[in-house]
Amino acid sequence: MQLIGNSASGDRRDNGRRRVYLGADIVIGAGFSPADCLVKNLSQSGAKILANDRIMPLCFALRVHKTGTQHNARIVWRRGQEIGVSFRADETGS
Repeated sequence: MQLIGNSASGDRRDNGRRRVYLGADIVIGAGFSPADCLVKNLSQSGAKILANDRIMPLCFALRVHKTGTQHNARIVWRRGQEIGVSFRADETGS
């Protein structure tokens, strides 16, 4: 996997991100209750979330309460409760 971005600054994102503080749900699928999480930063291609669940699938839907948008997300990195996810443009919906 090739990472795109400004390697001089250490930022590997391919587009800008903005700090946010948004409530959201991690939606796994039928038969599972959504899990609460907090979106800490957001870009067109991904987000950093804070989630308490220790066991999470690699792929899930991220539903942002305030905007009503839902993104199919894939975990890219994880440090404790902080999780970096990428969005698939061809699977992003609202």
